[in-house]
Amino acid sequence: MNQATGEPSIGIERPPTPWSTLRRLSSKRWLHPAGAFGVALMAYLAFFNAAPDAVVHDDKYFFPGNHSYTWEEVGHFFTEDTWASTGAPSGVYRPLLLLSIAADQYAHKRQASLFHRTNVALHVVATVLLFLFLYLLLARQRAGVAWEQIQPYAVLSAAVAAIAFGIHPIHTEAVDSIFNRSEMLATIGVLAALLVLLRFEEQRRALAWIAAAWIYFAALLCRESPATLPFVAALVLWFFQFEGTPAQRLKRLSPVLLLFIPLALYLILRSHALGTGLAGPVADLGKADFTADVGHRLAMALTMMRESLRMIVWPHPLRTSYLDLDTSGLGLAIGVHLLLGLAFAIAIVRGAPVAAVGLGVFYITLLPSTRLFTDPSISVPVAERYVYLPSAGFAIPVAFGLMFLATRGWAGVAAVAALGTVLSAVLVPLTYQRNQQWHNEGVLFEADFRAAPENSDALRLLTGSYLENQKYAKVVELCDLHLKNYLDNAKLNNHCASAYMELKRFAEAEAAYRRAISGTVVDAVVHANLGRLLARLQRDQEAETEFQLAVDAETDPARKHFRRGQAIYFFHASDPTRRAEAKREFEAAVRLQPRSDQYRQWLSRVENGG
Repeated sequence: MNQATGEPSIGIERPPTPWSTLRRLSSKRWLHPAGAFGVALMAYLAFFNAAPDAVVHDDKYFFPGNHSYTWEEVGHFFTEDTWASTGAPSGVYRPLLLLSIAADQYAHKRQASLFHRTNVALHVVATVLLFLFLYLLLARQRAGVAWEQIQPYAVLSAAVAAIAFGIHPIHTEAVDSIFNRSEMLATIGVLAALLVLLRFEEQRRALAWIAAAWIYFAALLCRESPATLPFVAALVLWFFQFEGTPAQRLKRLSPVLLLFIPLALYLILRSHALGTGLAGPVADLGKADFTADVGHRLAMALTMMRESLRMIVWPHPLRTSYLDLDTSGLGLAIGVHLLLGLAFAIAIVRGAPVAAVGLGVFYITLLPSTRLFTDPSISVPVAERYVYLPSAGFAIPVAFGLMFLATRGWAGVAAVAALGTVLSAVLVPLTYQRNQQWHNEGVLFEADFRAAPENSDALRLLTGSYLENQKYAKVVELCDLHLKNYLDNAKLNNHCASAYMELKRFAEAEAAYRRAISGTVVDAVVHANLGRLLARLQRDQEAETEFQLAVDAETDPARKHFRRGQAIYFFHASDPTRRAEAKREFEAAVRLQPRSDQYRQWLSRVENGG
């Protein structure tokens, strides 16, 4: 209606703009659930084939579990090394991971595919939480524009960034391995804590921080990597939640100190359970000699971080072992980190902290896995699973870059949609193919060896798989071709020796066993294996000496009892007195570690006269 004349207006109707069209869509309540559903669906489709009725690699030590579900049994999860029941403690403390595996056993018995389905579900949950986290961050950086106008762009941008995370093949190790679900549990905990703080810190400050502290504690009991949450939370809240002067922001950040209470409690529990202080991926500040090889530690940390970035940007080829990583690429690593550091500084100076926060979260969450503060020999220098949580931080600048592009108009929206389509078309097939390799251990390790034939650890994994499946001729074929290049690899020598012994190539078997013993790692298993070989050659006195050396080499009390029982049984089983002594040793091992199948089987063997 024309207000001047009172007659109907005949103005030209303006064509709809991207903002006006998407704003109308955003008024529909289904838009945001649809975004979350789309993210969940894509993550699920990428890992749809990640649930075989099979277990490989480390999963064989934890499936099927042997849990009685008593309070005493559950208590063992919180008072011992996570690997204690396998007879090979490794300085890892993850009680809630074991509890989740026990829950799967209770619900699914011996159906491995359903254990894997739990992993896929956890990955979907982590991906959806990342979508919500990115969406909240985008909501806090709208640069003065009315939120109603750009809200749909935030949904689109957060969804595409989260989908890139959800379908990325770098996450296959974490999703396909039952044991490595600890990565997803930890990431879910970190993202949930950050979401609670972003969503409720202003309205219910005390409750938000208390809830975040409890979530943080639970995440730590799943894996060590969430230890950096206080620093991540401080970084995110400083730039995305708080306003005012630095002093005002620091005052608002003071409750972050509350998060150090669950961290301290976790470290106390961990120290008590492992009996070795704070050794492991968090940091053994009391024992580590930082001055002896600080240069090497730093060089390896920088190289590991560069390789982790490479995995995200170019996830090919994917491998289960990266033990061949060395510092030969240190110059490139320094250049990459300096370049990213420069980008971080520019982003801060230019008042665009998004990229800075994303890089900060990536580096901070990756730091516990670098072994910068612990002995690098206690674990692998780099692994794909280590990148699970840090890649969520990497998604932050991706989401904001997509947001910037989407708000340029219809062309920008189309570009974001096209980018998401291309990423899906490229990454989903790679993820699907890698999932297939995780269905069979032989296929998985054969792919590893093809990808890096120079990596002696890949050869070790492959020969170990062949040995377990009694493919001795294949092991010997590989050892004849390659062992001469890796004479210092103790575990590989042990595998080759075992295969040589089975094929009655005794001289080569003995030589390989002795090389393994004289290597950098004195392994009780190798002494015991050499003892068996010498007994087979009727060199009983030498054999018994090797078994005693195996006992002496063990540091775990339960394992030491087990080795002593073996030594007595092998050479004195015909003596009733010594046989009873062997039984007492096996009983002592079972008392210390009642969940060990191996200990119980040997005890049953002695009791039944086997």
